[in-house]
Amino acid sequence: MTAPDVSLLPRDPASLDFDAIAALRALETKVIALAPDGRIVFGNLDAGGAPGGIGRLLSAAFPTIAGAVSSAIRAVTDDGHERSVTVIDPHPTLAGEYDVRVRVMHNGVTLLELREGMHGYGQSGLQDRGNAENEPGSRRTLARQISEVSDSHALLRVLAETARSECEANGVAIVQADTKVGTVLVALGSAAQHGAMRFELTGSLAERAIASREAVLTSDYPEATPRFRDAAIRMRVGPVAIAPLIAHGIVFGVLGVQRETGATPFSPHDCERLLTIADHVALVLWKARLFEEVRLANEAKSTFLATVSHELRTPLTALTGYGELLADQILGPMAPPQLEVVDRMRSVTHHLTMMIDEILTYSSLEAGREQVRTLPVNPVEVARAAAAIVEPLARQKNVEFRLEIPDALPAILSDPDKIRQILVNLAGNAVKFTDHGEVLLTLAADADQVHFEVRDTGIGISAEHFTRLFQPFTQIESGLTRRHGGTGLGLYISHRMAVLLGGEISVDSAVGAGTTFSLHLPLHASVARPPSSP
Repeated sequence: MTAPDVSLLPRDPASLDFDAIAALRALETKVIALAPDGRIVFGNLDAGGAPGGIGRLLSAAFPTIAGAVSSAIRAVTDDGHERSVTVIDPHPTLAGEYDVRVRVMHNGVTLLELREGMHGYGQSGLQDRGNAENEPGSRRTLARQISEVSDSHALLRVLAETARSECEANGVAIVQADTKVGTVLVALGSAAQHGAMRFELTGSLAERAIASREAVLTSDYPEATPRFRDAAIRMRVGPVAIAPLIAHGIVFGVLGVQRETGATPFSPHDCERLLTIADHVALVLWKARLFEEVRLANEAKSTFLATVSHELRTPLTALTGYGELLADQILGPMAPPQLEVVDRMRSVTHHLTMMIDEILTYSSLEAGREQVRTLPVNPVEVARAAAAIVEPLARQKNVEFRLEIPDALPAILSDPDKIRQILVNLAGNAVKFTDHGEVLLTLAADADQVHFEVRDTGIGISAEHFTRLFQPFTQIESGLTRRHGGTGLGLYISHRMAVLLGGEISVDSAVGAGTTFSLHLPLHASVARPPSSP
């Protein structure tokens, strides 16, 4: 700062003594000194043609500052404790945001010390200020871009490109870091040659940014990082700004931007923009890590279920065989009470086998191993085969099971085993939740689809539970006291298989009025592969 011209100081020596002049000369910032009546007695700013506004009232020379600091001046005058006030001044001399420090010197002069805040742009930063005024629109554009991209890597490229544009850089890189090594995930512009590169963090600006958890700026990258000096000079890397990627207390790496040798250094405002974008990048990496953890946990769950189910199936197969031998009295005659017990044992064993089959099917669907075997299918025969399995269950509950189908329907191209399994699940569910009345399976077709409909007179389902119907391991009744057993996988498996076959399942129900599930399948094969569950 140029030393103030003593000839410009007021003639009244009581207004500013030599100690005050020395203090003002030592300040490397903008200052305004006020007499008790509010007149400017010293300043290193120009206002209204008067150097520093000397001799004018502060309210006339700098009205915005005067309005902001008036209360602070009164308070400081009363108790002697300095205050700080944030001021955004549109005055051409200031044009920016400032932290104004207000204090009273021993001779009664009030000193205002103006320091540029993070948003302060000074006399040479009017263009930056204009850019800042447009930042809400930029942030909205960025938010829209983020919402339109779901793939994590593509999203990181969008954010990297945004950082390059917002910070007016010619190169940008997103680096994921562990304790000692950094891996470049995305590199654009002049940094593109570093894509997928791995490097030791020791001695790098990335290491400093991670350790301090703050942005690091340098106007001369080769001088700031001797270890990378030769490579940086060869690639003409000049000013660099690096921001740490922090989300939920975890440091994932850094976001860095660079300019060519001799270019204008990055400003504090560039740094703030970079930090804002870095927050978005960190959240993307955090969500990607969560998704990967969920995927691995889901795979472990499916593997566990498949393993346990296979291990259980072996002894259950043996039990089923022994039950058949006893029921057929091959091992010797049995009394009626004994046959009744054997029949109950066979029923329980069959129920356990069906549950295990459901878990195995679920595991196969989750792993993407379930295959569709497309054949010409007679819908009437498939419906009758499903009815033959469900009818005994309905008879045990004294629920009437009826099948209403036309004499003939056109054949469809689909997987007969999967259609039968869907119908058995839907009709079995209907029997399970119907205590009185009937379960009806009907069949119809139009020009494009064949429609299987399972209607019951059971307890019904409230509309609020519709969204949960096709979730795995979910039942409307919950807890240990629920009346109806099962794994909660039947409807989920049916829905996934219907999608595999190119069809869908719809539901219509009301509490106390029964439920209707409808399976709609195309007449011609339209096989799809549903996405794996997260």
